[in-house]
Amino acid sequence: MENVKMNRSPLLFIIALLAGLHLAAEPILWNPAAPQSIPEKFINVTPEGENAAIIEFRTGERPWPMVYFAPRKGESWDFSSFACLSFDIENLDAESSVSGDFGFGPGALLGVFVVPPGEKRTFTFALNHSGDPGFDPLFRAKGMPSGFPGGTNVDTRRIERFRIVCGFARYNRFRLSNLRVHGRYIPSPALRSRENFFPLFDKFGQNRHSDWPEKIRSAAELKPETPLPRLADWNRYGGWAKGPQLKATGFFRVEKYEGKWYFVDPEGRLFFSRGVNSVALSASWSLPKTTGKEALYFEKPAKTDAPIDFFRRNIGQKYGSVDAWKAAQPERLAGWGFNTLGNWSDPFLCRHGRMPYLIDIPLPASTRLPGTPSLWDVYNPEFTRRLEHYLVNTIGWTRDDPFCIGYFIGNEVKFGPEDEAARRIFAAPADRPAKQKLVQFLMEKFSSIDKLNRAWKSQYASWEELAASTRPPERKFAKKEFSIFSRKYIERFYQISRDIVRKCAPNHLYLGSRTPVADIYRAHVNEPHAAYADVVSVNNYALQLDNLKMRGIPDDKPLLISESSVGHESRGMFSSLSYPGLEPGAREDALNCLLKSAARHPQIVGIHHFQFADQPLIGRYDGENYGIGLVDVTDTPYREFVEANRKFSEQLYRFRRETPPVRFKKGY
Repeated sequence: MENVKMNRSPLLFIIALLAGLHLAAEPILWNPAAPQSIPEKFINVTPEGENAAIIEFRTGERPWPMVYFAPRKGESWDFSSFACLSFDIENLDAESSVSGDFGFGPGALLGVFVVPPGEKRTFTFALNHSGDPGFDPLFRAKGMPSGFPGGTNVDTRRIERFRIVCGFARYNRFRLSNLRVHGRYIPSPALRSRENFFPLFDKFGQNRHSDWPEKIRSAAELKPETPLPRLADWNRYGGWAKGPQLKATGFFRVEKYEGKWYFVDPEGRLFFSRGVNSVALSASWSLPKTTGKEALYFEKPAKTDAPIDFFRRNIGQKYGSVDAWKAAQPERLAGWGFNTLGNWSDPFLCRHGRMPYLIDIPLPASTRLPGTPSLWDVYNPEFTRRLEHYLVNTIGWTRDDPFCIGYFIGNEVKFGPEDEAARRIFAAPADRPAKQKLVQFLMEKFSSIDKLNRAWKSQYASWEELAASTRPPERKFAKKEFSIFSRKYIERFYQISRDIVRKCAPNHLYLGSRTPVADIYRAHVNEPHAAYADVVSVNNYALQLDNLKMRGIPDDKPLLISESSVGHESRGMFSSLSYPGLEPGAREDALNCLLKSAARHPQIVGIHHFQFADQPLIGRYDGENYGIGLVDVTDTPYREFVEANRKFSEQLYRFRRETPPVRFKKGY
């Protein structure tokens, strides 16, 4: 039998257990009476017997609260003989869902749990065993097959503690119990030798070492499925055709109705955006260049050192042409209960698909500050010119299109801590406009270089020497001035972005810059974002949003969850985002919990799934190889998942209108 990590199908997992290829479940002996909490003051743990505890997070907007637990006896556990780890979570809150990450520490996440109000769930995850099979797999990715080093794999012979992180909960109260390991870990036969492991891919780009019912075995099986009918109570935009009639302007806008925010579609109907990111033949599906990696492939690559795009090849066989695939997607998505093409979707689909869309205006590479991963010179006139040129010339066709909801400008711009932007600008050369603006600000603040030197404990001979320096001063002395300038910089970024949209596309919405997870709790970022954006966009991968409240965002500002995901590790995939485990129906249950929490939140106007297709098995350009798609590499849908999405969408508008929002706990 192949190990569970290499073959994550829930059906095959159950078959393995029934076949008796497992060890008897063994309880995990942990010490609930001695937790290590971060921050300590706001997390309470109440032990209940030997294998249970009530855990209460009262952490509000504090970032990344977590609690660790160690073994009851000894320094570590040995889980190396076991395939899986399970535990039970009982939500002790009658109103809001609870969720959290479970793992062994940074870089060793097993998965995510989410439980509806007042309910109890069992979560089961395959253990990520590290090892050395004695040969190079020829790839490095976020998730590696069990038995290889790297990824999230760990030395399961010595697990010193487990960790629960409740990153976005504000308040969670749940009972953790019945922790156990079970199932015999049998390393995959593929790991026995290089000859067994290679090739990893079959001719369709699927994992050759795993099997599942929907696996494609011949080109004849690549056939388009019959699309499901469009939802009966949606109009042509996906708005609530049978709902209230509001003012129709011919374009999308936002309005607060009966205490909850909505998009309003061009016909004046309430619209909640259910979107999908990356409905496209994106470059992320092109695997790394093949030189030195030929052994991974079933067939010799057609061109030396050329990337292989299995997805494009498969849809060509399935639909006859790429254009035919594009033409089929809007109807297909609508049948699955989606009404929006999310970020990075194919411009052809946005222009001709007759489905509402949001579109990104990329930040101009020519104005990126040197040495910074995500900082642009907003004081350079070229920044404004380039953005305007893109909106007017590259995507000018969106200006009067009623299906265009609006624009993002940039993606996950990482402004960092309150003084970070200025510190990075200080490290830029003296001729950069942003650096010149920072020096001007300091000259106005201190009036002389001597006053600055006294405040900063520095020894600059002149303003010219300071301007030429690319080494930021000691943080504690310059933090006040750098924090003020960083805020000015961030405000300018959002103001310019807003003004460009108003000038070039006045009928459409400015949707912000898709705040990354790292900045969710940073008021100095969120306040200007909210001040200038019509809708604040945020990429958030938590599996419940009942208590989402971002520091610095007013309680009465509409929010768009511009990226979210419920992942899987089935069909041979090695890794995932927001993975709810191996239990049958876990992905669908988690999706239902997530969508309910989003729909009852009064500020949220939409939630978008990242992304349309699974990522490449051996990783895209940055190593991400997550099982997160609506479809796999052969364009075969995850049928239960898309059907669960449709089922919720059928009652989405009534649920949102009739369900009261969760009340925030006082003080949290």
